[in-house]
Amino acid sequence: MRPGRVLIAGSLDTKGEENLFLKTRLNRAGVETLVVDVGILGDPFFAPDVTRHEIAEYAGASATKLSRDAD
Repeated sequence: MRPGRVLIAGSLDTKGEENLFLKTRLNRAGVETLVVDVGILGDPFFAPDVTRHEIAEYAGASATKLSRDAD
């Protein structure tokens, strides 16, 4: 039986290292991953499959504005 695909939704700005560890371990085990960056505080630790800008745009918002509002 082949493993499925796992969605990793995480803040790649503050928890990027932990999310990359999880992604790496799953990929090594043969599990495909889809990483979605939901952080808004800083630059992502690594490049996600779906960026914070794409998520914000889909919701009718701006990741840049959300980041400014969080300060």
